[in-house]
Amino acid sequence: MDNLPELQTIRRGSASIINSGTTGQMLMYVLDRFGPHESLIRSRLGFGTLEACRTIRIIQLRLSTILEPVLEGKTEESIGFVGPRHYRSRLDAPTKEFIDAWKLGTDFEEDDLESLKGLGLDKSVVTFLTAPRQALLSVGASFGRWAFIRKGNGGYHLVIPWALADTITSAVHMGLLEGLSMKETGAYGLLRGKVFEKMVARKFTTAYRDVSVKVRAKSPGQVGDTDLLVDMAGHTRILVQCKGRLLRPIGKWFREEMFVSDLERNIIEAASQAKRALETQGEKINAYSVFIVLDAYFAGASAFSFAGGSIARSLENLPRPVILTYYDLDYLLRRLGEDELRTYLDWRMNVMRSRRFLLHDEMDVIWLYLNAGAQVLKNVEKRQVNVAVIGRDPVFYSETIHALDERIFPNGLPDGETT
Repeated sequence: MDNLPELQTIRRGSASIINSGTTGQMLMYVLDRFGPHESLIRSRLGFGTLEACRTIRIIQLRLSTILEPVLEGKTEESIGFVGPRHYRSRLDAPTKEFIDAWKLGTDFEEDDLESLKGLGLDKSVVTFLTAPRQALLSVGASFGRWAFIRKGNGGYHLVIPWALADTITSAVHMGLLEGLSMKETGAYGLLRGKVFEKMVARKFTTAYRDVSVKVRAKSPGQVGDTDLLVDMAGHTRILVQCKGRLLRPIGKWFREEMFVSDLERNIIEAASQAKRALETQGEKINAYSVFIVLDAYFAGASAFSFAGGSIARSLENLPRPVILTYYDLDYLLRRLGEDELRTYLDWRMNVMRSRRFLLHDEMDVIWLYLNAGAQVLKNVEKRQVNVAVIGRDPVFYSETIHALDERIFPNGLPDGETT
């Protein structure tokens, strides 16, 4: 790991950018990722995954209901943006009306929690996410584990509302580890890895009709195994390495050497495993691409995969390597048809090699492909410019939150809310 500026950039990004998934994706992840551990979670944390997701959504819907009347009718101009390349000379401070609404939406008294229980809120989820006062005074788990702080009068204050879904995805895992014995932790970790592989496999079989997925494939003489071999119509084979390890909080927020260790254990280790599989199987495997699917979110992994340094070297000689998170894979398979995947992978290789684009994660790459078209690279190179891309898909956000709400509120949203 000799490229320190590269690592520092990724670490800073990972600390300041939450996971790349939508709220719907992240809470669906909680249901699917931790569902196989449901009995363990209930016995140790005092609630189940369904209660956790319902509680998070009820809190979000409450805040949205309170803020919407204040924000209704506001335009891009009223918040500073007035047209391409033109901005207001000053930004107004939030109105008292907005601040009062924000306080109302993020403060919870005991009576508030009690009134929300009838809608499906579980108070034990709120107390589980409430930090002891000292927890946020030093470097540690921080917002990967805590969402609320106790107020002086005994109520609860929601610190960063927009990170709430992201927090619960890691807090359940971290909360379990806090109470498990060494033996229990080993058994939990073993099952956790197998669950992640099944989740990734299910994404392929759900999205594509004509697909075959082999789990833990192994050839004679191969050291280890291949997590997934995905065969699609048109003789397209994807070799998939799944890395279900999370980025440890102390590495994400503080210790660079631990971040480096997590990086190696994820991207670089997965690349080495893929190379061993390809070398053993030779022409028989004939993989068109290698996907490294991560549970942990490393900001900038897509950009740095072709930017030199240890990450790029680990990927050398792999066919069309793609580093992406579980959420990115979901987006890719939903937005790109089976017959379009090869075209995208070829286009992607050329775009990444050009180093003309700053792309934090795979969703940015997919968004660029879908919205800018195949000619974008030629146009950018002709003008000799570099482009930063931030992929944003409001339709996808709505689709995923709607699917989540149908799953956790089968009888409809509480109090007539709509997504």
